[in-house]
Amino acid sequence: MTYDFIIRSKQDLIDAVQRYGFVPLFAGAIPGFSVEEHAVPAVWYKKGSDDWPVWEWKGPVIRRRDFSEGAEIGQQETCPKVHFC
Repeated sequence: MTYDFIIRSKQDLIDAVQRYGFVPLFAGAIPGFSVEEHAVPAVWYKKGSDDWPVWEWKGPVIRRRDFSEGAEIGQQETCPKVHFC
């Protein structure tokens, strides 16, 4: 499966979480399915910098109340809560 999203802004992050139900912050067991792998360099951590926009956005995004209780993938409801791994 290919995951088609780019994280350039807080809204992009919100859209990805709404679409998939959850998005892991760091690369892991599912190749190509993480914020780390889809964030443009300008919003990801740079060594020696205090600026890390994605890290600042993740808290407010996961606390949003307007996400549905589950995400639809195909016709099946999955992911009981929106969250980051």
